[in-house]
Amino acid sequence: MESGLTYTKADDNGEIDIEAHRQVARGTIRGLFFQHVVSECEGKNVALPPKRYVAFRENPMVDFIDLIVDAAPKLYPGRPLRGALRDLGASVYPMFIETTLGRVMRAFTGRSYRQVIEAAPRAFAAATSDATVVVQDLTNTSGVIVARHLPVFPESYLIGVWEGAMLPCDCAGSVEVALPAPNEVHFKITWRPLG
Repeated sequence: MESGLTYTKADDNGEIDIEAHRQVARGTIRGLFFQHVVSECEGKNVALPPKRYVAFRENPMVDFIDLIVDAAPKLYPGRPLRGALRDLGASVYPMFIETTLGRVMRAFTGRSYRQVIEAAPRAFAAATSDATVVVQDLTNTSGVIVARHLPVFPESYLIGVWEGAMLPCDCAGSVEVALPAPNEVHFKITWRPLG
């Protein structure tokens, strides 16, 4: 694993500087992620401003940040914003593997969490216009993922994304995060098979 970085576990009660995330947001993200949030809200009778999103149309990353900040507390009432964003993030992978792109990816990764991590650079490249993801120090039970230009609340939402991929892969584990620069995040992930 990388040395010199300080990794922390998710802190569902910590503060989030929403404007700082908005300021570094650039590029686009596919509409299917917007559609997912809208679908989650519809399933729980949560009202959002009416807007239509097309699955493979690119939408501004800053609009996605605004959408999840609006939706997460409504979807998970009583949870602090960080915790609500983490919970919303955890629902992304189960949704993603039901899409055409996700089914193609799942055909290659199966239920292997290691292979999900190996596929992450391609998956994020297909989902966003500017994010770069690199996998480092990968073993059968741990790995480090370095992401740049992915300002979607790495300390909460993105931790949830990685956590949410574990159960469909029949494993459990932990995700820690280091933020060495404003637009760079390192995830240290460990996992083990369930059962």
